[in-house]
Amino acid sequence: MKTTKTNPATIVRSLPHDVLLYIKMHYADGIIIDMVEGADTHGEVKHYDVNVEDADTIYHLRFNKNGRLIHQKEETGNTDTSESLHDPNIIEPKEHSAIEDVIDEI
Repeated sequence: MKTTKTNPATIVRSLPHDVLLYIKMHYADGIIIDMVEGADTHGEVKHYDVNVEDADTIYHLRFNKNGRLIHQKEETGNTDTSESLHDPNIIEPKEHSAIEDVIDEI
């Protein structure tokens, strides 16, 4: 069972103190986007998945129920350059820009 929370106040109240300290220490300029509580069938929280956005990177963090980091993954957006714009393996930019419209017309 998973419960997603997107309201910043609700997220802060739901997370263990150690999770909040970790995020504050490692992502001081970051913003918590959302949080998912992973629970067992009895509703007991087993882990917290927290997504933090800092600049153009989103950090997917998983903490155990005590607030200890157990997994981290990074997703970098807006990494396209003019030479890799049409590479099918490149990460798509977050927003479609007017420059891309002009390039597509060429």
